[in-house]
Amino acid sequence: MRHLRSLVALALLGCCLATAAAAHPRPLPQRFYTLQPYYEYTRFEPGTAEELQFPHHHLDGYGARLWIHGASFHLPPNSWFALFASGISAQKSLPQRSAFYGGELDQYLARMPIAGAIDPFLSFGAGAYHRSLGGTRFAASPGAGIRIPIPNRSELRLEAHEQLIFRNGVDHEPVVDEHRLLFQTGLGFTF
Repeated sequence: MRHLRSLVALALLGCCLATAAAAHPRPLPQRFYTLQPYYEYTRFEPGTAEELQFPHHHLDGYGARLWIHGASFHLPPNSWFALFASGISAQKSLPQRSAFYGGELDQYLARMPIAGAIDPFLSFGAGAYHRSLGGTRFAASPGAGIRIPIPNRSELRLEAHEQLIFRNGVDHEPVVDEHRLLFQTGLGFTF
């Protein structure tokens, strides 16, 4: 939960910065779509049931996002929306497959990349988390990261998310059942 508190504090700071950035929105890009395949490293929180279950305390996965500039949806300035899907295949330490798919909104904190090289952002994703042996549940993934522009319409993204998987509690109230850290890196190609 300490990671979640840190992310919430970062989100509040980001909202303040995003408000200032919105006053001077970055120019609209010439291209509105970015395809980004990525690698995902899942780290289990110490002391959780999953951390005790897996000898290496982590799992490797892969995914892809299709980014669309927020102006297409009349979203706040300097934002991008993505549809994403990621998955973890069955491994020796995990006999079942899992997938996480849904939507994500990234809010960039600066009007332009800092020094033309680093573009920090806050992120919030939500969607369905599916296990081959356990059904489908709602999950959210707040996070933060940086985007590094590469000439010729490419980019490198480095980001961290707290994945929260919910279940129905007493009186059908949503309760966080599992949480873990996701570290992602990927190359994006704008077209």
